[in-house]
Amino acid sequence: MYGNIRYLYDQKLTASMLTANSYANGVVTGAQKDGTGSATLVVAGVFSGSDDLVYTIVIDSVSAGAEIGSATFAWKTSDTTPGAWEATGVATDTDLISLNNGMYVAWEAGAGDDFAYGDSWVFAVFATHSIGKAVDWDRHTTYRSAALESPNTVSIDLGSAETITACVIADHNMTDAATVTLKAGTTSACSNYSQALTVAETIIEYLNQEYRYWKLEITDAANPDSYIEIGTLYLGGYMELDVNPEWGATHGNRNIVQSAESQTGIRRRYWHSRQASFEYNYPWLEAADLALLLDMLDGLYDEETHQVARLFLHEFYEESDRIYMVEAPDEYPYQFVVYNIYALNLTFTGVVKAI
Repeated sequence: MYGNIRYLYDQKLTASMLTANSYANGVVTGAQKDGTGSATLVVAGVFSGSDDLVYTIVIDSVSAGAEIGSATFAWKTSDTTPGAWEATGVATDTDLISLNNGMYVAWEAGAGDDFAYGDSWVFAVFATHSIGKAVDWDRHTTYRSAALESPNTVSIDLGSAETITACVIADHNMTDAATVTLKAGTTSACSNYSQALTVAETIIEYLNQEYRYWKLEITDAANPDSYIEIGTLYLGGYMELDVNPEWGATHGNRNIVQSAESQTGIRRRYWHSRQASFEYNYPWLEAADLALLLDMLDGLYDEETHQVARLFLHEFYEESDRIYMVEAPDEYPYQFVVYNIYALNLTFTGVVKAI
């Protein structure tokens, strides 16, 4: 191998830090009613929000009458401040009434009184391609824009200035003609730093900048999908040891196959995908390098949430096609060799993306 392996495990991004200027339409459920009035709530519109929400509609007054147009309602969502409403005293109507995020409601009259005080409806909306999907380390979920903008942007507020040494954009749909720029700054204008990124199957850029605000700008006007899609966006740090594994690191592939056998003994096998593995042997690690590896590996296991984080493994850091999303190893025993020298063998398993 040439070039020490880089372990990209220090993700700085969480979903709440990210906003985009375009979101693919979400999914809306039907409304569930709790009440005695005869009116039916109609939910319409195309959800354009960035996060899953639950909407609550409540009839808050029938003092002027219990019919559509006389009764009023209040509404809120699951991210409304607890105890508060987005609006109250809104007149019911047979015409569509705008809520937010592209959602509308109206009512259809029934037999008898349309409403009783306290009648309520609940419906949910799901942002199936929200920007948060780009930082969940799941290769089967993606952020997707509604359209191609000039440019499409992802804005990031880290909350405080952080040193960033690596940016990765994986499982994206950008074409070779796309222009991708990473910007950063002391304000949300991100005017202090700008770097054009080279488009590849996995986009990787190493840098050394410390800012609070970051922005990704993507222009891909001829993209045949008519949208921008990002599977994983990584902005953080990396760990690089002073030594590389010994020559002859092992790459493997495991075919994921499902077998089925009939009662007559006829057996069929179905291939689903292929999972890579990466085995590295460090036969001569100084104590300081061993400590770095163990701190990284231990940190991937969260004692509070009990979740195991994933990471990127970049073998030849000058080559963009040698970077892999991998699972943390379950075991990483090490051996004492001589004074201050240790040996460690690591096996990482690639994160599968279904075909």
